[in-house]
Amino acid sequence: MKSWESLETLLGGYLHEDFADLHGSAWGAVDTFARDEPEYAPHLHREITDLIDAYRSESDLEGALVDLGLNYLPTADGWDNHRTWLLAVADRVDEILHSSPAA
Repeated sequence: MKSWESLETLLGGYLHEDFADLHGSAWGAVDTFARDEPEYAPHLHREITDLIDAYRSESDLEGALVDLGLNYLPTADGWDNHRTWLLAVADRVDEILHSSPAA
């Protein structure tokens, strides 16, 4: 079974049912994850790519995301599908990681 530790951390730990109260928005949760999870954030892009490759249909991908803890509906915020949203999340995390000053 494939390990999705970074995705599980983002989805279950940041995009859970209280994400809006804690982070203001889904992007706020993603940004916090990118800044606060140095062990997981650098691996997120690869895991997202692997997940998209493993789950070709939208319904299978959505089911996998829910199983990983996602409690956010990207299509309710105007995203066409989960795949497009995930790729945008990967890009955003990469952008934050590459723009943040080294600790």
